[in-house]
Amino acid sequence: MNLLLIEWNFRTLWACWPLQTKFYFLCLIGATIYSLISLSRVFLALKELARITPAADTEAFYRKLSARLHNSRQLHLLFLLLFGLFLTDEAFRTAQSLRYLDRGFAAPTTAALLDPLLGFAFLSLLVLTILHSLQWLVSSCLEATMKRPKKPT
Repeated sequence: MNLLLIEWNFRTLWACWPLQTKFYFLCLIGATIYSLISLSRVFLALKELARITPAADTEAFYRKLSARLHNSRQLHLLFLLLFGLFLTDEAFRTAQSLRYLDRGFAAPTTAALLDPLLGFAFLSLLVLTILHSLQWLVSSCLEATMKRPKKPT
């Protein structure tokens, strides 16, 4: 069984999630958009870095780009830590639901109870993995650009 092959019903997942999980996802979408724009700007600025010839200007530009990447790294770490908090809350809610599962007449199945938890974990980790991969790619390109020998003019 592969998580990518399961048919996810996102409207049902959204309806099942508590308010703080929905808020987390909206903030994660905002952070994703910010990170994509920021990383794209750094990646495009690498072309500019090759044109700057004086060493002092290159060093200042490199520090500016490195600071932007560091901020991106910190944002991703913050969302990873928040993900851990919200996942713990979701797991607790699921455990409470499983405890009261046998008390109702029309009790949901265990799979139905685990769907919101697993959907939340899968989507969050997927987005954070993609963001980390992009940040790593841009960081490695920046490092490679700085290690490249400068052309004398």
